[in-house]
Amino acid sequence: MSGSCDQTARLWDRRTGNRAVQTYPGHGGDVNTVQFFPDGLRFGTGSDDGICKIFDTRTGHELQKYSEASLSSQSAKANAIGFSSSGRLLFAAYSNADCYIWDTITATVLFHCFLT
Repeated sequence: MSGSCDQTARLWDRRTGNRAVQTYPGHGGDVNTVQFFPDGLRFGTGSDDGICKIFDTRTGHELQKYSEASLSSQSAKANAIGFSSSGRLLFAAYSNADCYIWDTITATVLFHCFLT
């Protein structure tokens, strides 16, 4: 799995190493971070567009989008993401030093911390 400056994420065939099996478009900026979901069948992305997404590796479809209106106005970039062991929580760290914890099912913010 890799993120790219062409606004996509790619799933690679580890056996060959030189061929992407699937390309996942949809971000409006560089994809800075990718992380597999705990079940290994989905993965999350974080981008310069300030949006985090979850994709399904089996269907190639975007499953969920995580975006906070205040992020776009500040041009904050999603630099790092992670999931709780159950996959219910998405942790996202942004270039403006904000951190969000998202509920992956409802796409709502459960916690927001920031430096002022």
